[in-house]
Amino acid sequence: ALVAAGQGESGLMTKAVAYLQSTITPQGAVYAVGEGAIADANSTALVLQALIAVGDPTATTLTNALTTFQGPSGAFLYQGSDMTDNVFSTVQA
Repeated sequence: ALVAAGQGESGLMTKAVAYLQSTITPQGAVYAVGEGAIADANSTALVLQALIAVGDPTATTLTNALTTFQGPSGAFLYQGSDMTDNVFSTVQA
């Protein structure tokens, strides 16, 4: 939204991107930064979309991580430990 509003080069964007980058783990993005946080498809997809919008090269790492959440049916799973197809995760991915 900030990019679309012409704020792509603002301090607001710089701080937002820095925060989003802090949510990235080797498994994907987490919804809350901290010890024990588990990556999920929803957070990974949303952070990926935001980083693509601002042209951040970190997005490539998240693209690879997001693919690990896709289940056998083609739907996306919320977390890797939950093998249930998740409509919300699939739409966001």
